[in-house]
Amino acid sequence: MHYFNKKYLIALILLFSLKLNAQNLFWIDGVAQKIQAVDFSGSNLITPVSGVGASFGIAADRLHNKMFWADNTAKVIKSSYLDGSGVQTVVSQAAGNITIPRGIAVDDSAQKIYWTDNSLQELLSADYNGGNVTVLVTGLDCPGYVLFDSVYKKIYLADNGLSVKKIQRSNLDGSDVEDVVTGLNQV
Repeated sequence: MHYFNKKYLIALILLFSLKLNAQNLFWIDGVAQKIQAVDFSGSNLITPVSGVGASFGIAADRLHNKMFWADNTAKVIKSSYLDGSGVQTVVSQAAGNITIPRGIAVDDSAQKIYWTDNSLQELLSADYNGGNVTVLVTGLDCPGYVLFDSVYKKIYLADNGLSVKKIQRSNLDGSDVEDVVTGLNQV
């Protein structure tokens, strides 16, 4: 019986290891205007999407096999599958009143996208299909990167303003905006 448990433990470790090795780290090469990825070992460089324009933010949702990015050139939010197929505009410039999109994050459980608009000085959200575009936070100085906290259900964003450089957080509906770290040199 003891041997039987070890056999399953080894199989679970192997499956877990295989699953970890199958994941990729994604980034946007702004100069080459393409999305690139490598596996977590740092090898097997791939280019799932080319022609992404001047894009600053990217977020991956492994649960739904999707990635989203803020395309500053086209002034839209785009998505594709993790392999780069099915590229589409999710939130158009008109639908999102998008001028300079920067950071982007996703809540895979609620299938929501969150992004900052540097020119409008706002944090916005939409459904994965681009519906229900909502302005969550206004009056930001120079918003950039955004992060979704799946544990505490909060949105964190970097505000790299001229006077104050800080990291803030809010509830998912944009309420209770508070400073987390202030007095930074660069965010």
